[in-house]
Amino acid sequence: MLQSLVSSLRHPVFAKTLLVLSSLILMRVLSGSWSTPVFLLACCISTYSYLFLVAQRAWGKSFWVLWLPQLLMISFFILLQQRGHIAVLSASNAAQPTTALWLMGYSFYFLQLIGIMNAVLQGEEKLPHPLDYLLALCYFPKFISGPIESPSFLRRVRDYRFRFNKGVLDEALPLILVGATFKFVLALHLSRLVDLGESTSPLRILSSTLAFEFQVYFDFCGYSLLAFGIARILGLPIIYNFRQPFGSRNLPEFWRRWHIGLGRWFHEQVYNRLRTRYAARWWRRAFLPFLVFMLSAMWHGTTINYLIWGFFHACSFIFFVGFLSNLSLPAWCARVHLYLTLLVGRFLFMDPETGRLFAKMKTMFSGRAWLSDLKQRQSILDDLMMKLGPEGLVIVCAATGFILWEVWGEDEAVEGHPYAFLNGNVAFALAFAMFLLFFPVSSKLGFVYGR
Repeated sequence: MLQSLVSSLRHPVFAKTLLVLSSLILMRVLSGSWSTPVFLLACCISTYSYLFLVAQRAWGKSFWVLWLPQLLMISFFILLQQRGHIAVLSASNAAQPTTALWLMGYSFYFLQLIGIMNAVLQGEEKLPHPLDYLLALCYFPKFISGPIESPSFLRRVRDYRFRFNKGVLDEALPLILVGATFKFVLALHLSRLVDLGESTSPLRILSSTLAFEFQVYFDFCGYSLLAFGIARILGLPIIYNFRQPFGSRNLPEFWRRWHIGLGRWFHEQVYNRLRTRYAARWWRRAFLPFLVFMLSAMWHGTTINYLIWGFFHACSFIFFVGFLSNLSLPAWCARVHLYLTLLVGRFLFMDPETGRLFAKMKTMFSGRAWLSDLKQRQSILDDLMMKLGPEGLVIVCAATGFILWEVWGEDEAVEGHPYAFLNGNVAFALAFAMFLLFFPVSSKLGFVYGR
């Protein structure tokens, strides 16, 4: 019986079908509704049918054939956001995003749909088999929060063969455990320090912003490591979505190592295509990065704070590339610019309430508010310690230690294996001990980017 099952798994059609069915069932379990996989299937069937008709009837490559379905999909996405069916990514809904159940994961496979359709219609990728197309879009390790794979993922799906490999298991299990510890222990404890309601104390606002920056990182990076490990065991690997981003030497490098799937999608589908089309235009060097950041901001949410966030990051990026990088400054200057940009950007990112955000901005520039906080610094620190408790303090110290290691440790993430130290026995033992001692700390086991 077991031998027969193993033999069946080696057949690619059986293995792919099993992965698709498992993915759809898991979607139903995670969302609590069959509407989630049904809507995804509807998206797959409708878009694949269009690609098939274009390929069969040779409609040519007119503007409307290439771009009309994608423009309609983008318009539909914006409409869903405006109606509140897709959650705004902020600290207020980080644990339990308000995305409608039938749209769970749509923000991510929507971009993947656009990328695949564009690649097929432009002739960059062949029209895949329907089963491969379906698996590429609903593959469960990347369903909730990505990563957003490039269209070349279709080739990995096409060539997929399940083979059990003990060496892969030895590599993947530590990543799964450490990823679960990051997400379900570190991120959840850090969320206790996030307070959106405070708008009169600069020190509390600053501590809340730092806590949310690290909460997002450990939540999203933790899930990404967990998903990567599971995908490695299944034999259909996905990309690393993070490569020790806080160890980056400057802002452009940071964006190559943070949320890699999303950054790569905008680089390939927007930046590169427009750069090629308008290669001789002088304005493209400033306009295209600005456009990419504003589109990324609108993907995260269409509230005022995201438009400011996108504008700020675009200006900071252009300032570094066009001016700061051309000066003969010490290396630490680029890092100071990086961390200040991240801190201000997260401050803008976390609060979609415009009135409260502007009140916080006013507070951060108030000398009187800073003087008042400095006088009360001990009571503020005591309040933060009370929120954390003894266990939370240990976890926050561990999280801080990891971030510091990433900032000052050996840079192995650009070319080599990111998070290589996680494969060591010491890291595995520490993560296992922390997971057993501190999980779960909350019943809210949502996903910051799960929408």
